[in-house]
Amino acid sequence: MDLCKILSKRPPTCFGFLEEDDSRFVLYPPTNNESTTNFTTITLANLLNGSTLTRRQRYSLALTLASSYLQLSSTPWLTGPLCKDDILFLHDKTNDDSTLLDRPYICRNFSPRSPADANRALSTLGIRLLELCFGTAIECHKIRQQLPAGDAISTPMLDYAAALQWSQTVSEEAGPEFAEAIEWCLHGQALRGDGWRKDIVRHVIDPLEYCHKQVALGRSEQ
Repeated sequence: MDLCKILSKRPPTCFGFLEEDDSRFVLYPPTNNESTTNFTTITLANLLNGSTLTRRQRYSLALTLASSYLQLSSTPWLTGPLCKDDILFLHDKTNDDSTLLDRPYICRNFSPRSPADANRALSTLGIRLLELCFGTAIECHKIRQQLPAGDAISTPMLDYAAALQWSQTVSEEAGPEFAEAIEWCLHGQALRGDGWRKDIVRHVIDPLEYCHKQVALGRSEQ
């Protein structure tokens, strides 16, 4: 029997789920009959390299990624660094302006994680927020280009070193709230103590939400 053929003809209410410890990931069929044949995926790296994001879009996406980290960081779905190539968006191949920026997806391989992986996931979130603040990939910034390219082991450390220096200019670009969110992630403060969820809301989510609202308000008044 071909299970894929059966499911494609008459999908059930729920395909099933993956379960580990206290986490469950449920797979549902689409809620409508819209065809996805015209859609492909593009990555956050593609968007940053193409310089197609407005400030409002970048701030909105920064808030979405930070909120997703809060939701997923304690689950097996987020077990390592948050890389640009792992953040995907649906894109209509027939329309260049149809990228669904409000619905990012995170592509992941499930694997055991260590405390070091959790800290690295948070620091790479800080780098992603930094890139979205300026609309520039870190590897394209002059601070990073002054450092060696590195290899699979050293590149993340070199990226982090460049991010620490680059982050010192965030307050002038986007204000102290955005700077606070990035600094909190880069220095791993949110993983210290039992109340880290409240801390990350206070020091990352709330400041980014404020920045997004300010940009949205400015756009509506123009």
